[in-house]
Parts: sequence; C-alpha cells; structure tokens
Amino acid sequence: MSARQRWFSFLIIALAFALRMAALDLRPAHFDEGINGSFIDTMRTDGFYRYDPGNFHGPLHFYTLFASQQLFGRSLWALRMPTVLIGTALVALMLAFHRFLPWRTVWVAAIAAAISPAMVFYSRYAIHEMWLPFFTLFAVYGGCGILRREGRMGDLWAFGAGLAGMVLTKETYLVHWIAAALALVAARCLEWLSPLEPRAQRSRPADLFAGRPAAPSESARRTAYFSNRQIAIVTFTCIGAVVLVQSGFGMFWDGIGGLTETFRQMLVKGTSTTGPKSEAGHHKEFFYWVKLMGNYEWPALLGLAAAPLLTLRRTPLLATAVITTGALLVAAGIFGDVIGLHSGSTREFLKPHLKLGLFSLAAPLSSLGVWLMVCSAGFFLASPAQSREMRWLGLFGLASFAAYSLIPYKTPWCIINMLWPFFFIVGQLAENLAQTTERWLVYVVGALLAVTPLRDTWALNYVHPTIDGDLYCYVHTTPDINKLLRPVRALVRENPLERQMRGMILTDAFPLSWELNEFPNVTYFASDSDIEDHDADFMLVPAERQVEFEDRAFGTYFRESFRLRNGLDRGWLYLSAGRFGALYARQFPGRTPEIHPRVQQRNPALPDPSRK
Repeated sequence: MSARQRWFSFLIIALAFALRMAALDLRPAHFDEGINGSFIDTMRTDGFYRYDPGNFHGPLHFYTLFASQQLFGRSLWALRMPTVLIGTALVALMLAFHRFLPWRTVWVAAIAAAISPAMVFYSRYAIHEMWLPFFTLFAVYGGCGILRREGRMGDLWAFGAGLAGMVLTKETYLVHWIAAALALVAARCLEWLSPLEPRAQRSRPADLFAGRPAAPSESARRTAYFSNRQIAIVTFTCIGAVVLVQSGFGMFWDGIGGLTETFRQMLVKGTSTTGPKSEAGHHKEFFYWVKLMGNYEWPALLGLAAAPLLTLRRTPLLATAVITTGALLVAAGIFGDVIGLHSGSTREFLKPHLKLGLFSLAAPLSSLGVWLMVCSAGFFLASPAQSREMRWLGLFGLASFAAYSLIPYKTPWCIINMLWPFFFIVGQLAENLAQTTERWLVYVVGALLAVTPLRDTWALNYVHPTIDGDLYCYVHTTPDINKLLRPVRALVRENPLERQMRGMILTDAFPLSWELNEFPNVTYFASDSDIEDHDADFMLVPAERQVEFEDRAFGTYFRESFRLRNGLDRGWLYLSAGRFGALYARQFPGRTPEIHPRVQQRNPALPDPSRK
C-alpha cells in the first residue's frame, strides 16, 4: 500500500469514527440498552453472565460492556463505546481486503460502510448487532487467505477467531455459515461452467503430450498448506475460548447446553406468525429488506441488483429469459392487484406488494418483477467476474439476503448483516466502470449516490435522533427522560450524598432502572400498585393517578409532563421543592411549585377523607 493509499485509508477510518462518536449521548438510552445495562449490573454481583438460550444473544457483548463500564464508569457514553469501536474496526477491516481486491473496490466499499445510515445508527447503539458483521467479515478475510494457499498463520487465526466470535455474538451465525457454504458450492459450479480464467490460459488435454508443459497458472503455484498441528492449535484454542466465555468462565456450565437449545427456540420464534411478537409487528413480508434498502441504503440496493452481474459471465440467452419472466411478473402484479388477487393473504410476509407509481397512472407493480428486470438488464452489460473472491462475495451476499428474506421474523437491525457484501459489489462496479469510461464521471456518480446516505445518517443520528418512524428503531426513549435525570445528576455532582434521595417510579422500568441504579432508595412499582406513603424526593406516576398523588402529597412539588416512550401514555413527574428548589431557582427564575400539601396532610393526626 502506497503512502497516498495509507493516508486515504486513515481519512476514511477517521470519518467513520467521527460519525459514530460525535455527540454519542445525544439520543437517550433505549429500552434495549437499559435491559443490557441491567444485565451488566447483575454481573457485578454474580461475577459472570448467566446465558439464557431464549435471549438469542451470546455473552460476548455483555462482557465487553462490563469491561467498558468498569474502566470508564457508569454512563451512556461508556455503554455505547464498544459498538462505536467495533463499527469503526469493521470499516478498517474492509480496507484490509485490498490484499484480495482492487484498491478502488475496497475504498469505495469502505466509504459506503462509513456513511451508511444503518451502520452508523447501530454503531451508536449498545446492542449486539454490530459484532456479528465484524466477526463475519473477519472470518471471510481469513478464509480468503486460506484459499489462496499462502500459508499465513494470521489467516488461520482470523478464520478461527471470526467463527468463534460469531458463535459468541448471536445465534443467527448459523444463517451465515449455511449461506457461506452454499456460496462456495455455487462458486465451484460456476467456475466449472464459466471459468474466470480465459480458455487460452487454461491447460488442455493436448498439453499433456506437448514437448513443453503449459505454464502453471498463478493459483496452481500457491501450494503452501497448514500442518495438522497448526490447524489443531487454532481449532482447540477457538473452541476453548467459546467454552470459557459461554460457561461464564467456569461458573455457569449450563451455558454450554444452551448453544443447541437456542436453535429450537429460535426456530419456533422465527417461523411462527402468531403470538405477541407478531402483534408487535416483527413478522414482515418477504420484500421487507428491499423496501428498507430503498428507504436508506441506495448503494447497497445497487449492489444487490448488480450482484448477479459480477458473479456470472455474459449470458444473453439467460438474460432474455429473465427479462421475459420479469415482464410477465410485472403484468401479473398489475393484474393481480386490479382483481384483488393479493387481498386477504394469510402469508402477508410473502406478498409482493411494493407499489411504484408510473407517471400519473400510479400503476401498482410487483416488486419481484421490478427487481428481476433490474437484475436482468444488467446481464446485457455484464463483464466477467474479476476474481474468485468477488464472485464468492456476490453469491454470499445473495444467499444471506435470500435467507433473511425467507424468515418471516424480521427486525430492522439485522440489515447490517446483509449490507457489507453489497458494498463490495458497488466498489467493484466502480472499478469496472473506471476502466471503461472517464474516471471523473464515475466519481461524480458515486458522489451523487453518497448524498442520500449522508443526509439520512445526519438526520437519524443528529437532527431527529428520537423521532419515531425512522424504520431503524421501533420506539425511541423521548427527551422527557432528561427532565428527571438532569436535575438528579446535577445534585449528585454538587454533593455525592444526594444519591440517597428517595424516588418512586410507577411506569416502565427500562431504561430508568439502569440510569438510576446507583440510587439505592428508588423504588419501582407497577402503574396500578397500591401506594400508602406518597412522600418522596421525586415521583413518576401515570396520568390516571394524578389526582390521588396530588391530594395525598406531603410536600411541595414542581410538576412536569412526562412520557418515557411514545408507545406509553403520558404521565407526571413530581420533583420535591425542598430537594430541587435551589436548582430550579437557578434554571427557571421566578418559577414556583405547582403542588402544595393540604392542611390535613400536614397533621397526620387528622383523618384522611379519601379513606372514608
């Protein structure tokens, strides 16, 4: 790698880190982050993570969060920092594929990953998802090196560590393992049907009888293999790491059995179309990922359409057949929508009903037909696949995408496991076009394609970080949570003994239970719990119990409207004037408490009229 390429790589990595790191705590902690943080608090007392096969997430992420929290303290910044770093490392690892792919291919792919709305959004979000594409890419890097037969031990360790990391991250690693195997088989078949090397360079049967043997190809000269001892060392080390982490470092051996039990539960959850998760909207149609890419990930959608272009050689007959099939499906989609063929389908997630407007007619088109037409049109312009690595990446991306599409249970964060192969496809398209047309034109088109992801990345993470309906997060925690957290933390900064203040919360616990974990006198109740003592430094209550709490309050309180999430009803936050009065006087000069105690409540000897 030249000095210019090293500097350019550094700038791409810096851009990725800046987008992921800037204003990291701008978005309040999400419900899922509060749950993960509560697991970390439990680890502080148990000493290990108690793996639950029904949680469908491995233990590795929890141990990294635990280490970050122990090193940097309890904060949202510390909770999210591990995913920021691993998301940036994924971009750096994509640049390392310069060893296998052209330089322009990898830097275009790395920039696409650096500015991707999904990649940035979930790198700023303390959940497991970002670890899986990183370890998958790490295993792919090692596997490409192994197949080159260069004998580098680093490739073997990368392959083993990547597979082990996938197992310890999320149980959907099995989907990628199967997709990788199928892609490898398909690549071998395509190599036999349409070899990458020109036939003039391939050995012929007549060469066996020639006076001078044919010159061996580059791949034939690579004959370095690993010894059985080297393979055994890497294998047993990686398996030992999985056993060690999965068993809670020897303190929870039931975690080993959970490695197989989780697949039974995942099969039921992933294929069932009934139950509470289905009602919550997790079960989606077959073309959900195409629509999601169409909303946010245009470069990846281009890569998806172009993947067959880079995996097959020019095949006009096949292209003609596919175009005809696509046209028939489009006609069937229009006709089916007109006669109501798609209405009343019990398998909603398989219904191809993406509707695209055609001028003023707004004719509904079958999304399957549109996708096939786009792909097949590329066949006429297709050039041969540039390398075995690129051919395999295209097949692997298509196989993974098909697998995730077939599974009815779909959550938006899984999209990052499908994006990175298509980013490489886009990079290879740029490389091919740069060799056949003006380079400046390629860069102009690439810049225009980058405008939309950059705009969406900026809007999702910095302009509207808590707005619902962004498709990457179902329900955000609202900024109202800061009405409680900021004054409470301000008092603690002035006097650490303020952690002993008393609080009552009658709403959803997460993420408040994690945010206020260091306050031992905060009590959490169900919203309909019977409360005898209505005296606390702060109280968070549902709106339907406003009269009860204000009638029975023993002190003077400031009152704030409060909604933890948009999916919850609005309630009220009461802050004691005795505890927060001086702080409110500085922040809101002239404001007086809204809630004052009744006369009979100041004298406990008087009867309570509400109990008659």
